[in-house]
Amino acid sequence: MALYIQLNETKVNITNFYENIAGIFTLNATNTFAVEDNTTFQDLSDLNGLELTSYSIVNSDGVRIPTQGLYTHVSGLTITYDDKSRLYTVNIILN
Repeated sequence: MALYIQLNETKVNITNFYENIAGIFTLNATNTFAVEDNTTFQDLSDLNGLELTSYSIVNSDGVRIPTQGLYTHVSGLTITYDDKSRLYTVNIILN
């Protein structure tokens, strides 16, 4: 099991996250992975604008990682791909 964020009923693998706790609280959860011939891509389009009834971040040992802010919705979803490194990165932003 990998580090993941659960947004309501949807689990998304992530490689890391960070929070901005100065001013307006935001949480950015990122999943970066190498793209190969057999790579599958999770469809995350339904997450953009999602109102949150629950969320949690759980590490690979099944331990819930605490967050500082209280987040109510997914305010953004960005995806980048770097062809030189073959890295695909998904960034999920909570407010």
